[in-house]
Amino acid sequence: MLSLGETGELSPNASAMLRISTLSAWAQLQVETPNQNYLEDVVKPHRSTLASLWIAALRDYASIRVDSEFINDTSTVALDSSYSSLGKEVLLPYYAKSWPVILQAVATSMESGDPHILAAMDGQESSPDTKAPGTNREEPTAFFYIVFGLVYEALVTSSADPSASPAQQSLVVSALQALKCLVRPEYSGKAIKEPTIFEEFISLCYRIAMTEPANIQIHLVDMLSSFAIAQEHQSSSGDELSLTSPRAHCLRICAHILRSSTSSARGQSIQLLKDESSEIDLVGPTLPALKSMLDLPPATSTGSQDVYVRLVHGLLSSCLLHIDAMSGRDGLISAKKIKNNLLAAVLILTVLPSSVKVSKAVVEHACFLISQKLLESGELSLTAAHCAKTLIVASTAGNAMLHQSVRLLIPGLIEYIAKMAPLVQDGTISEPQVAAVGEVWKAFSAFFASTAEVHRVRLLGVLLPTIALLLSNSQTAPSPVTTQTIAQLLIYATSSPAAFKDAAAKLDNTTRELLEQSIRRAVAGTASTAAQSTAKPQISLRSF
Repeated sequence: MLSLGETGELSPNASAMLRISTLSAWAQLQVETPNQNYLEDVVKPHRSTLASLWIAALRDYASIRVDSEFINDTSTVALDSSYSSLGKEVLLPYYAKSWPVILQAVATSMESGDPHILAAMDGQESSPDTKAPGTNREEPTAFFYIVFGLVYEALVTSSADPSASPAQQSLVVSALQALKCLVRPEYSGKAIKEPTIFEEFISLCYRIAMTEPANIQIHLVDMLSSFAIAQEHQSSSGDELSLTSPRAHCLRICAHILRSSTSSARGQSIQLLKDESSEIDLVGPTLPALKSMLDLPPATSTGSQDVYVRLVHGLLSSCLLHIDAMSGRDGLISAKKIKNNLLAAVLILTVLPSSVKVSKAVVEHACFLISQKLLESGELSLTAAHCAKTLIVASTAGNAMLHQSVRLLIPGLIEYIAKMAPLVQDGTISEPQVAAVGEVWKAFSAFFASTAEVHRVRLLGVLLPTIALLLSNSQTAPSPVTTQTIAQLLIYATSSPAAFKDAAAKLDNTTRELLEQSIRRAVAGTASTAAQSTAKPQISLRSF
């Protein structure tokens, strides 16, 4: 753009500033696209143009950087001072401020598999039907070395600076996100395997793994995973067992990060469930491994079984103590610790074989903590509701140890529904709370299905008034939580009609009428939908 509105023709400096600012603004929109879906419709029509301009901006920035450094070396050559001023003092500050967000936009586009950005990296015009080249290309894209060089320099500078600012750390994250895609063969070909580049690349990865904090290392592991997958497709069978192969280096770096990120680097044993040093969840990914170990049958000898029982009981008690230690504390770290210990405790209780006995006090305390976190109505309510449902479902499989958990958890679940009733009536209930209500209904449904027919009338005498708390006589369209509540009511009415009828007859008139009206509206809506479907067959059905 050489002009703006009625201001007349812009000067070269103003034109460059306007161009860079515009590209930076569009880059910011692209960066926010994964978090704000509506921005996709804003950016999508211009992706082809933006991709080319973003890559061109990175190319220009790299060129200005090289020229400025070249000009500063006065022993090499003497150039026009006006050219030096234009490159170093005018354009360079604009690009230096804007290129991180442009790089992040490029990384976001690469991650989404945008064919326009791949075509732009190859110096080609792209169109909506552009087909990306295969992963078996030999040569890198036309601008690979330029973007790779900018990314490499940003990472080298950061890893050498122990006091990096938040802006610098953000640039490092963007650089690693871009590098995650650049190492793929559709962008790099086989350039990364060139000995000099590979040696510098791996050395940089080792340096980042040893010097950067955990929030940077997690992106490094993500990038190394992408690199290892790319090398797996390109390597021959003879390369897989080599100790100096790219995949071996990736494994060493990841192993070092995992070892350093756990408390074993600071103590004698791994105590992830007790750790409060980081907001990153290191326990969640390990729970499947814990389940696999608990699924293994204990040794048959008496001494080994005693050790196994004490070990499991000690681990379970530690989980509950860790939760108690977080009482009165708030924040992401405390919430993460409570959540992980709740999940681990419930996993232990539900996976242990019935031959392994756990004390009654431990089960009671676990149920107390679950009910407590559920009724706090904070961010842990959904986790607590899920844990309660899991224990109740597990108790229906015949595990006598868990039978008492139903008696201990049901009152808390009913109280939670009662606390949600005002929020449902005024429409302020949140999505996590709706999900937690769904977990409660699943728990009740599992318990009801496992109850003998002769006891279902008594059970429905408790469940039906609880369900009625979330229903209303309003004729407006039901909310999602009301819809799933009515669906739960219909399950009881259809699976055990005699018990449902007897239980409903013993309710007060107001509650009974509310349940009957809800069922009538639901049945009428279903019948109306079925009639419309029968009266208006789809065109697709007529074509066969």
